[in-house]
Amino acid sequence: AKDGDWAGALEHAKAAKELSPDNAGAALLHLRAQMNLLNVRTSNQDSAGAGTWRDIRKQLSALEKEGVTAEEIKNIQFTLALQQKKYTEAESLIAELEQSGLSKSRIAVAEAELLVAQNKLDQAIHKLQVAIEKSPENIKLVNYIGILLDRQGSHERCEKVFQDAMVRIKEPIALRKL
Repeated sequence: AKDGDWAGALEHAKAAKELSPDNAGAALLHLRAQMNLLNVRTSNQDSAGAGTWRDIRKQLSALEKEGVTAEEIKNIQFTLALQQKKYTEAESLIAELEQSGLSKSRIAVAEAELLVAQNKLDQAIHKLQVAIEKSPENIKLVNYIGILLDRQGSHERCEKVFQDAMVRIKEPIALRKL
């Protein structure tokens, strides 16, 4: 899945589910692969076996009833809502994720993802800047804001964000990831 081969990920997840039907990780990967393949389908590419959005929602409900971690389910539901452009639902899911105890930085990323989906890049960047002030060593936040600034064509601001992060972050492993 990391290399974008969602068809391959779907096949592997399907095999894992057959070998271990109670494996929540395999079921969640299967759902993520289906969702990504459905997005590909809307781009007029082949996505055989992806199912439908309704199928995915049914599977999520079943996993929720089986006791799969609510946070994992809510994360997938949030992604699903974004992909279907159901922004009000995505906002509600962010509130539920906050109540579930998800980290403040992950919440900030979800809020930024929602803003980006609505084509509100400036607001998303601001949201991430505030999150970086609260969690200055979080490289995921730095990387995401860098991507958004680059997308906007704000290359100098992008460069400054990374330079500031390199001064701030002391951990060598984290620096290599920047």
